[in-house]
Amino acid sequence: MMTGIENMRSTLPINLDFLRKVIPNEGVLLITQIKNGKAINIPCDGFDAMGKKLIRLDMDEVDVYHACASFENGTNRRACNAKFLKALFLDLDCGKEKAKGNKGYATKNDALIALKAFCKSVRLPRPMIVDSGGGIHVYWPFQTAVPTANWKAAAEGLKSVCKSHSLLADRQVTADAARILRPVGSHNRKYGQPRQVKLLKDADCVGFASIKAIIDAATSRFETVDASMNDQGTRQSTATEVPVSLAKQVNPNRYNLSEVEEALKHIDPGCPRCEWLPVGMAIADAFGETGRNLFLKWSRGDLGKPM
Repeated sequence: MMTGIENMRSTLPINLDFLRKVIPNEGVLLITQIKNGKAINIPCDGFDAMGKKLIRLDMDEVDVYHACASFENGTNRRACNAKFLKALFLDLDCGKEKAKGNKGYATKNDALIALKAFCKSVRLPRPMIVDSGGGIHVYWPFQTAVPTANWKAAAEGLKSVCKSHSLLADRQVTADAARILRPVGSHNRKYGQPRQVKLLKDADCVGFASIKAIIDAATSRFETVDASMNDQGTRQSTATEVPVSLAKQVNPNRYNLSEVEEALKHIDPGCPRCEWLPVGMAIADAFGETGRNLFLKWSRGDLGKPM
């Protein structure tokens, strides 16, 4: 017969479906506990065992994490020991200090708005979204796990695309095969009162080849436009031509932000990507985070027409 504590532990909402979706089922599974500043990696024999250990540790008020990879063996949680991965992931930090340092977003809502615009721009499928208690974790789970080397190529591409589109994802996380993140249902204790880690949006698993093709295409589009913008003589590449008129209209070296806003009212946000992207890059280069909301507002078509 179960005691009260054992019964409570057995019903805690550690989300095993989430773990199965984002973590490979082949290789050694690891969780990490952090208590009093000390990290200890714990091998798990399958997802059921992982869930039970996570429940016990979370009940004992220990900060717990799941490794995103499976490993060759349980001796260490180094990237060189990672065997398979089953998802691409991002960490969007939130908080006023993060926003001040241009390392994150002031609020979770700001992060979600930026993520939505990023996915639309890059043409990525809808991701899984997790409220980590402090920020936002984002996952694109695969239908089948892939070897670490294959995953690394796609993850580095995603990292590059985040940078080119000014999405403020933690750069140390995106392509780290040894990364640990908070499991859904556990509690984040960094902020005093424990905050439960919640799944905000679920999503279907995607084919690895298809999402890598999307990322490769986005990287190629950016490189093409970037090359054309660096060609000061003709401002064009063999694949696309960047309209000089658009660049001039939002040239941050000639206008302040309010003047750029007025100019954007005259530009259709539904213009071809080869015109749209240089506008965003110019604003980001000149105004950084200050110009982000203006660019997103214009991209959504919320600026309206000039009076």
